[in-house]
This record gives sequence, structure tokens and C-alpha cells, in this order.
Amino acid sequence: DSDAWGNLGLAYAYLENRLEAINAYTSGLKSLTSRGLSESPRLLEMRGHSLLEVGEFTSAISDYTKAIQANLKRDAHETANSFVFRAEAYTEAGDEGAASRDVATARCLYKLAKATNYKNDYQRNLGCIK
Repeated sequence: DSDAWGNLGLAYAYLENRLEAINAYTSGLKSLTSRGLSESPRLLEMRGHSLLEVGEFTSAISDYTKAIQANLKRDAHETANSFVFRAEAYTEAGDEGAASRDVATARCLYKLAKATNYKNDYQRNLGCIK
């Protein structure tokens, strides 16, 4: 279900119809939460990308932050990706300090993921958070 919404959003994004892409991702997220399921980090990131492209920096940062929180307990590498995405949003919003902190955190998480052979360790992941 969330994959279908994600694919629809990607199709709209490919056609450069960002608002319809945002609507598709939002519908997918609502579909999950209405059934008592967690929001998909993937859908949050995809919506964040489209929000960033339409200049909605605060909303994009919020989506990336939610994706970070969801990924943190699951996968250091995916969490690092979310930090990189949020760093880009902070840069676009003019907050170089926050962007720099997120890039440093992502580097730490990428190294940790590689060092642990991509096995997630929540407590060690937390050690990377600045």
C-alpha cells in the first residue's frame, strides 16, 4: 500500500508536479496511520524531497526528522541518509550550523554501519547523534 503511494508520488515528481507528489505521499502516510501503523521513513523522505523542491524547508526538515527517528532503531545506514537529506534542507533554509552537525552525524553513522557490517546497534547509533 505505501509502495503504491510512493510510486504514484515518484511518477508525479518525475513529471515535475511536486504538489501532486506531496499529496500522494501524504495519502500514503495517512493510509498507514489510519490503520495503526507507523509512518514509513521512505515516504517521509520522499515527501521531504518534494517539499524541499517547492521551498517548504521547515516542513521538509520536519519530515526528515521523523524519518531519522523511525530509522534510528532500524538501520544506521538509512539513518545516515536521512541526516544527509536534512542537512540539505538546513542548507537551503540558511542554517549552515545545523547542516554541518547533520553531515558530521551522517559520517559517524556511515562509519558505524560499515564497522558493524551493517548490523544495527541502537545504542551505538545514539552515540553518533550530536
